Amino acid sequence: MRQQPWATHVATALGYSANEAVQVGGAAALLGHMITDYPGAPGPLGGLLAALKDRAARFGDGLLVLASCDLVEPSSDWIAPLNKRLEQDSPNVVAYQSGDLWHPFPSLWRSDCFDSLLRHAEDGVRSLQEALNRLGATGIPWPHGSDGPPQANTPEELETLLDHHASIGGRE
Repeated sequence: MRQQPWATHVATALGYSANEAVQVGGAAALLGHMITDYPGAPGPLGGLLAALKDRAARFGDGLLVLASCDLVEPSSDWIAPLNKRLEQDSPNVVAYQSGDLWHPFPSLWRSDCFDSLLRHAEDGVRSLQEALNRLGATGIPWPHGSDGPPQANTPEELETLLDHHASIGGRE
């Protein structure tokens, strides 16, 4: 059984320390650094805008790894293909994609796309799917099947997915 908050597990499994991670939301901070959604931009885009602004304020311009705390069995191996594409093409954002469906967790965002995202939010965009489309994001195929990175929305779903991954050799 895991002894740390799942959000901390996700951050460290993706290759980042809890000190580098930021929790966006209204619940008690699990990682130590917590911010709220960007004012006037509710939904997932509000969280992303807040994270980009925080990233630029704390570290200057650069890259933000966007991940959700409901990823199941995340791996730092998920980040390498995103980085490779970012280095090759220099887009503002790189995310996994299956057909027309984006898998935004995890994805890499350049902090300088904040102004464009804010304009989209002001135009009523709330979803990351729409934001990725409007920004002309670069998509790469999810290498482990068409469903994208596994995510769980309830403790029961998490346990089911973890058991499934264990049965196919995904964990010890």
